[in-house]
Amino acid sequence: MSAVKMTAGRTIAEALLAEGVRHLFGITGDGNLEFVNAIYDSDLRFVLARHEQGAAYMAYGYARTRKGLGACLSMYGPGATNLLSGVAAAHKGLTPLIALTGKHALALQPRGGHQQLDEVSIFRPVTKWSVMVTQAEQVPEIMRKACRIALSEPMGPVHISLPVDLVETKIEARAWRPEQYRAQREARIDAEAVRVTAQTLSDARAPVIIAGREVLWSNATPHLIRLAERLGLPVTTTGGAIDAFPNVHPLGLGPFGAWAGWDPANEVVKNADWLLAVGVRFDFDLGSVRAPYGIIPRQARMIQVNRLPDTIGAIYPVELGMAGSITGFLEDLLAEADRLDLPQRNPNLAALKAAWAAKRAARADSDARPIKPEYAITVIRDAMAEDSVFLADVGNVMSRTRSYYDTARPDSFSFVEAFGALGSVFPTALGVQVAAPERQVVCLCGDGAFPMNLAELETSVRERLPVKVFICNDSGFGSVWTRQKRAYAGRFLGVELLGPNFANVAREFGAFGERVDDPHELAGAVRRALAYSGPAVVDILTARE
Repeated sequence: MSAVKMTAGRTIAEALLAEGVRHLFGITGDGNLEFVNAIYDSDLRFVLARHEQGAAYMAYGYARTRKGLGACLSMYGPGATNLLSGVAAAHKGLTPLIALTGKHALALQPRGGHQQLDEVSIFRPVTKWSVMVTQAEQVPEIMRKACRIALSEPMGPVHISLPVDLVETKIEARAWRPEQYRAQREARIDAEAVRVTAQTLSDARAPVIIAGREVLWSNATPHLIRLAERLGLPVTTTGGAIDAFPNVHPLGLGPFGAWAGWDPANEVVKNADWLLAVGVRFDFDLGSVRAPYGIIPRQARMIQVNRLPDTIGAIYPVELGMAGSITGFLEDLLAEADRLDLPQRNPNLAALKAAWAAKRAARADSDARPIKPEYAITVIRDAMAEDSVFLADVGNVMSRTRSYYDTARPDSFSFVEAFGALGSVFPTALGVQVAAPERQVVCLCGDGAFPMNLAELETSVRERLPVKVFICNDSGFGSVWTRQKRAYAGRFLGVELLGPNFANVAREFGAFGERVDDPHELAGAVRRALAYSGPAVVDILTARE
């Protein structure tokens, strides 16, 4: 590798490009103009956001879609702190991301300059590594280390503070390929452990497979489908990975859990004697806090497989825990099933699934006014393209989406899991669209959430990102209103909103906009929005309950 003379800032761009990153999301200004100038002639495309929080969530959506690194940029001081929510989401969601923040020149830092903060300390709790560059010559090594840390299990964000006087310093840099500085392969799980798993599933009375988000990150859904079909085993998913196994499949039960779990999934899991948890991180929503053991029966025994060693037995005790390649494990388990000639079960799930479908249909009243959110989700779902990506914001729209959104393909559903700030899904969807320009990207928001990052509508128009936004507008924070009604005898406070006509707002930004209050006109509005070539917003006046 021969050395090339370039600015320290340019070496950062080249390091990101080497990892397949083609877009950097951020806002330009004090503390980072030197870096922006340094990357001007590089192949790294800068996407200007309207708020740093939006930039961080765009990088989050970008990283999760391409299953690789994402990157965002801010100014120093308040610009840097505005990134925190999105970076924290990456931290909680195990998403590899590099957050770059501008910094005063080294010589000025002891003097306490304008908007000066200790950004390294501020970012430390929500990153795997937070560091300030103190010598320009350090930048290539810091970038290799940052990429290695962000992309090593458990994956997560890294923060780098860039003093302005170092970024334009010319240094000698050598091009490194990723395989030269970080591991490229996951360990294969022990063959004896795979054999024991196969025999256990063969001997079990009522085994069930639980699939989690790591199945998606490993591109292992096709392998899981083949295994389930070979053994005739029902498959449920976690609420954050409802697309890890198609719930339209005869063996697909949908998500399980105390919150927004599907009836067929909860019923089958409650009667299980053995559970094979693949790529699952058990957490609050799956019963670890809200309802001890939640849906999972105490007598059920568990085998847990994950890429992340620290998840094994972290919530539920396991009979056998394995850490390593999920795809490799499923391939080997399928081969073992064929070798042992394991019996194929034929669980009768049709009746359970039919009852659940009837229950959902009864809730999604197509004639109700205001429009039922459940009906809106059904209409949107049925009109979307086969390869679409659907994202849902937090709150009522999330719980209802989990109950009403049918999945047929992996990587077709997403949300900001584990640290979902209200309004985060729209900028996340923009990042998804940048990473997958060939796919239709649709997001569902509440009227309380969407305005929190509404300014990014200008970003979507300017960048020609044709994300479709559907707003369930009940003139308030519906989920909080419901909790106050049930738990506090209707003592409502801080839940009523007087919102704008979001269709008019969208048109002012140059996007498609339409408002609907008649359920019989909804399907037409949805079709028109999805057919529009650019960004679109449909403001749907919905019921709270």
